This record gives sequence, structure tokens and C-alpha cells, in this order.
Amino acid sequence: VADWDGNMDETITVSGSKKAGKWTGSANVSYNIGAGAQSGEDTGAVTVTDGTMTIKLGDAGHLSGQNVSSSSVAGGSISMDGADDDLGIGAFVDGFHGVSVGYKMSDTMSITVAYQTTADQNDLLGAQEFMDNETSDYGTSGFGAGLSLAAGPATIGATFGSASTADNSGAGGSKKTDHTVLGLGVKLDLGDMKPFISFGSNSSKGAESGAEATNGGFEVGLTMAMGSDSIVAYFGSVTEGGAETTSTTGLEVGYNTTVGPSSLGIGYGSKSNSDSGMAYSDICVEMKLSF
Repeated sequence: VADWDGNMDETITVSGSKKAGKWTGSANVSYNIGAGAQSGEDTGAVTVTDGTMTIKLGDAGHLSGQNVSSSSVAGGSISMDGADDDLGIGAFVDGFHGVSVGYKMSDTMSITVAYQTTADQNDLLGAQEFMDNETSDYGTSGFGAGLSLAAGPATIGATFGSASTADNSGAGGSKKTDHTVLGLGVKLDLGDMKPFISFGSNSSKGAESGAEATNGGFEVGLTMAMGSDSIVAYFGSVTEGGAETTSTTGLEVGYNTTVGPSSLGIGYGSKSNSDSGMAYSDICVEMKLSF
């Protein structure tokens, strides 16, 4: 895999699985193979499951951010942070080194608990950077839990968690970052119409520097089937606080259909930011062919 994120990361990934009785084990490991400075890391993870209990160990997506939003092909949807715009509204988490246990209590309810422990820098639950400019002597530990519940036409997911840094050198450094997250996602299945709402509230603070970062927001909308076609409507708003407080709002409306063997998406989106004064609109037409 070649990935450009300011430099060229080249990685090779090996994965496999094996079944023993009712348990299935799977594992993967990814290595950098290119020369030069690469931001990608050598990572690996192991997962074992029997369909009721799932255990993950290593660098994996242990917790869900609980984003359930849908958007069109236009550029109107928003995100929590410009540096991590793949995370979206919800709990500010990503893949991290740790262990998690998920348990399916019934066909309608499951719970996951996770523990993070890592010496990686700028890695609080996989998403938030250190606020006190901690050195490589500092590591991170954290805890989180997620719940998924189906109740009638509603599917509800919630994640909360916290993480903090500590000096691992034994010198007793006074720097410390505390990070807390909360994410909520709700979807309704009303036949052809499927409304959704995603919510997130996250905060980080440096004990020595006093630096703070807070963000919170929501996305609301629906998808509606019209035979083999569908439409999507979306509105989102996020507020980010730190040295300055900014707010971003976004709107999208889209239509999806098929043209012969191709899928066609047409969308309109708009976005505005209170800090930069940025405001733009986007009309996008996207055609895809799968074979």
C-alpha cells in the first residue's frame, strides 16, 4: 500500500485466520518497506472471537466513535478536527495499542471495554495529541467502554473514555495531559426512511501548560429510498475551543441512482467557518463503475 500524507509511506501487510472449535483467531501485521522518513508505524493485532465474546490485543480499533451519519458526494459534511478529519463527529478515538473485550449479551445488546497502554507520543485513545509537549519519556494509559443497543426501530450506540499521560522515566515529571471523550449515535429504521443523529463531546487539558482543547458537535439527517434510488439530507455543526473558539456548519443534499452498470451520485453542499470567515458551496457529480 502506498499512502501520501506529506511523505510517501510504503507498507506491506500480512494477515490470516484460523478456526479451532467455536473460536476463530485472526491476526495482521504491517511493516514499513520504503526508505526515508515515514510516518506510518510497524503495527500488529490479534483478534479471537466465538461470536459472543471478542478479544482484541495490539494496535486495533478497540472503541467506536459512534458516528452513524450519511452524506452525499458533495463537500458539505464537517469533522471534529482538520488534522484528523477522518474521525468525524463522535467520541474522539481511533486505533491504539491496548486490549479490549466485547461481549454480546443478547441479539439486541452488546458491550465493549478497552484499556490502552502505550509509549507512543501524541496518542491519547489514538486521536488526541499531548497538550503539555511531553517528551518521549512519557507514556499513555486510558480506559473506555462502548454500548450498542437495539430498541424497536432504533439502534443506539454510546462510547465514553478517558486517558492521561505519565512520566515513565522515574524522574517524576510534572507534565500531564488528561483527555475525555463521549460519543453517541442513533439510527431509526422507518422502512424507506432512515433518520440519524451523531453527537460528540471531547476535551483535553495540560496540567503544566494549562492548554486546553475542547470540541463538540452534532450531525442530523436522513436517507430515503425511492425504489432503487435514494436521497440523503444532512446538517451538521461543530464548535472547537482552545486558544480561540470556532464553529463550523455544513449542509448537504444528494441523490443517488444507477445508469446501466454505473452508480451515479449528484449532490449540493455548503460549509461555513466563523473563525476564518470561510464560506463555500459545492455541486458535485460522481459516477462509479464496479466490476
